[in-house]
Formats: sequence, C-alpha cells, structure tokens
Amino acid sequence: MIRRILVAVDSMRDSRQIMHYGAGIAAAADAEVSVLHVAKPGIDGEQREWPGGRGTVRSGRASRAHRLVLPGKRAETIVKYADDIDADVILMPACKRGLFGQLLFGSTSMDVVRGTNRPVWIAKPPLEAKFHGGRILCWVKLGAEGQSLIRYAARWASVLQGKLLLVHAVPLISEAMLASYGFEDWGEIELMPKAAHRRVMCMAEGIDVPYEVEVVTGDVRGNVRKAADRWRADLVIAGRSRRGVGGKAGEIIARSPCPVISYCEEYREAEREAARCRVLRFPRRG
Repeated sequence: MIRRILVAVDSMRDSRQIMHYGAGIAAAADAEVSVLHVAKPGIDGEQREWPGGRGTVRSGRASRAHRLVLPGKRAETIVKYADDIDADVILMPACKRGLFGQLLFGSTSMDVVRGTNRPVWIAKPPLEAKFHGGRILCWVKLGAEGQSLIRYAARWASVLQGKLLLVHAVPLISEAMLASYGFEDWGEIELMPKAAHRRVMCMAEGIDVPYEVEVVTGDVRGNVRKAADRWRADLVIAGRSRRGVGGKAGEIIARSPCPVISYCEEYREAEREAARCRVLRFPRRG
C-alpha cells in the first residue's frame, strides 16, 4: 500500500511540474502528498513557508498537499524529513547533468539514494500532469531480494493498472571461463537462461497483475536502455543495496530513458519491523 509520497523540489520557481506530476501519482495510489524544498542557509534564506501560502495540489486522499521549506543540506534534510513523515516513496526530479556529470560530480538525487533505505522515484522529462505507467520494467535478481522486488513492482503495477516485464540478466561466459569451472559441454550452459527464466517465473508466482519474463545476457547496466526502449517502458524499477549503492544504481538511473524507482533491498526489513511495531502498538481486541 502506498500511503504517503514525498515530493522533493529543486526550486520553488520550477516546482509546479514536479508537484502536479507527483499529485497525479498520488491520485492513482489514493495517497497523501507532501512537498519539500530545502533552502540553503544564507542563499535561499530561512523561509519556512511556501510563497503565496500552501495553495492546492490535488491528490486522491487529500485536496491540499502539505508544502514546506526547510533550511539545511539538501540530501540530508530530505532523507530526515522522509523518515519523520514515514514516506513510502521519495519523488525527485532527475539531475540535469549528463551520465558522466552525475557519476563524477554527483547529484542531490543520488545523495538521497545513498542516504536512505526508502524507495526513491527519479522523474525524467517530460513531466506530464498524469503519469502513464502502463508498462513497468523490473530488473530482477535471483533469490529473496528479487522476490521482494517483484512484490513491490507488482504493487505499483496494480496501482497504475499496468503490466510488468520482469527482466533478469545472466553474465556472458567465455570458453576459458567454462573450462576453468569444468564445463566442457556447451549444452549445459545453453540451459542457463532457460533455468533463470523458470526461476523468475517461480518467484513471481502468486502476483495478481499481468506480467512477462525475459532473460537477457550481459550486464544490467549495458542492457537497461535497450530493454526499456524495446519494451517501450513507462517506468523502470531496480533494486539497490545500501552496501553497494554506487556505480551500478547510479548508472541504471542515468541510462534509463524513463523514470526509475530505486528500491533498497534493506527496505523490506524496515517494512517488516514497522508492521511489527504497529501490531504491538495497536493489538487486536477480543
């Protein structure tokens, strides 16, 4: 369930597009939306109220979005405020730098991705008032982390009334690598993509949205744009680890031609703990 979306805007002057984009997603999810701009002390001032009042940003659950200006370091303040309001996803505009600019110099979006275990939605232009998420591409690892990601992606596919493409990448294997591992028969290796396909199908068993499974060869980073273009994806969902959030997550975000949700593998543990705390705080009667 998506209950609360935090929209982090770069500047109040250019905030209208991303605010209405976020409100469209919130309307589809019947979620509350909060809008935050972080002002650099001494540059943007100490103003804490949005100019012109809070105004109206329509979403499904609330006709008025809470809009706030806070001073501080942008990424740190966004992460802390997301924790304070228990946001289910942080929505941010894509960095205006190119791929190499983002990797060399960083960006607020990537700093937030590194600093939080919450899902981060990186929006990319053009930002339409109503987001069309009919085709959602999900990069899947084999194992428990991949299964958790599939369930999360299925949640968004249900919210956006979309279809899932579950993609798993198997590495390219040379003859020298085969010999070193004792595989001499190519027939054994040819079955690897088929085995991975069956494994992903088993991992997706039970989700209640339409989906397809595709297995590609090569690295995820090299295939993300090709797969998204080939499938005409509206949204890419990919996992990340807090321990290894650097280049791979950043390159997936930068290379994708469409918006990306970066989902932290540790977030599922946080979800379980939050659910356990809610049960302890509000025990059932009877």
